[in-house]
Amino acid sequence: MIPGRRTSSSGRPRLARSERSGPGTGPGYGATGVTAVPSVIRIGIDPTVEIGPITLAWHGLMIAVGIVVGALAAASDARRRGLPPERLYAVGLILVVGALVGGRAFYLVEHGRLDDLGAWFGSVGFTFYGGFIAAALGIAYYVRGASG
Repeated sequence: MIPGRRTSSSGRPRLARSERSGPGTGPGYGATGVTAVPSVIRIGIDPTVEIGPITLAWHGLMIAVGIVVGALAAASDARRRGLPPERLYAVGLILVVGALVGGRAFYLVEHGRLDDLGAWFGSVGFTFYGGFIAAALGIAYYVRGASG
């Protein structure tokens, strides 16, 4: 036994806090807290696709694919139930146009550029709630006109 070293009830020497091992006992733990190490995953692909003068973002393409797949699934379900899918196509078109125009319009209103015609065709700047509000109003108008 080492002189001056404490022992546990089993007779084995107790380790000082700095000598212990296991979860929560290594460097960076204790009175100073946990040290976080930031990590980054790098993906070596460009997030845009350029087709002539048009630049498309991957997330926009995936949103469009989701809308098309959702419309096809809804139309298939409508046919299975014996309902005409034409109204779904009309609602889908209103939804897409309303979301794009409304999202862009609300963004431009927020930034004071609603009267700038060039800003309407820029590559950035949409708001979710603008698209949601415009699409909801467009669909409500269509449903009200179709039922009356």
